[in-house]
Amino acid sequence: LKDQVVFLHCPTGHIEKTTAFCSWYHNSAKYAKKMINSAMTIDQTMSKKYLFFFEKNKIPIIPTKLMTAINHHDNTYFYKWEKSIIKPLIGESGYGVKLIAKNNKEVINKHLEKFGDCLLQEYLPEIKNGEISIYFVKNKYQYAVISKPSNHKSYKVSWEHTSQYYPDKSLITLSRKAISVWPDELGYVRLDWIQKEGSYLLSEFETIDPMFNLNCLNKKTKNDFFRSILKLIND
Repeated sequence: LKDQVVFLHCPTGHIEKTTAFCSWYHNSAKYAKKMINSAMTIDQTMSKKYLFFFEKNKIPIIPTKLMTAINHHDNTYFYKWEKSIIKPLIGESGYGVKLIAKNNKEVINKHLEKFGDCLLQEYLPEIKNGEISIYFVKNKYQYAVISKPSNHKSYKVSWEHTSQYYPDKSLITLSRKAISVWPDELGYVRLDWIQKEGSYLLSEFETIDPMFNLNCLNKKTKNDFFRSILKLIND
C-alpha cells in the first residue's frame, strides 16, 4: 500500500468483522499516501453514536436515545413514543433494524443481548414519503436521491426504490452545516434526512459505505460525479 491511495467503498461484511476491518484500515493508514476517508473519521462514524455529536452541535436529528443494559429500564427512554425503531450501533442496509410497539420489552432485551448497546429512535411515519440522501465530495454538493419503502407496510427504505432527487437550497445548506461541524476533513460523505413538518432531521452520516446509487443518475450528473471523484483521488 506504500504511496497508494486507499479509497474505502462498500467493504462488504465489515459489520460482522469489525475488529479485522479496523485493524486493516489502521494498518493501511500507516503506509498509504492518502486515505479517503481518514482513519479518524472511520473510527468516529463506525458507530451510529455520532448522531449525538451532531445533536450537541445543533444539527437536528431523528429523536434518538442510547439503550444499554443499564438504562433500558428507564421509562423515559422507552415509553415516550407509541412506536420506536431499535437498531444496533454498527449496521448497514437495515441490518438488525426492528419496529417495536410501546411496551415491547422483549425485543429490547433480545437486541441488547445480541448486539450490545443499541439506538432507540422515534418511528416517523414520514419515512413512507422517502429518505433523502445527499452526496458531497470535498465539501462540494454532488447530487441527491430519494429512497422509499418497497410497500405501504414497510418501515425500511429500499435502494431498489430510489430515484434522483433535487433538494431545496435549505437542505443543501443544512447538510453543509453538518459537514462543517465535523472535526476532520472529509473526502466524501452521504447524509440521510427525513422531512417532518417542514423540518429536516438527520438519520445517517455515512463515510464508510456511501452507496452511491449511480444507476439512478442522469448522464450529466454521473459524469460530473466521476470527475469529482477522480480529482479527489489525484489531488
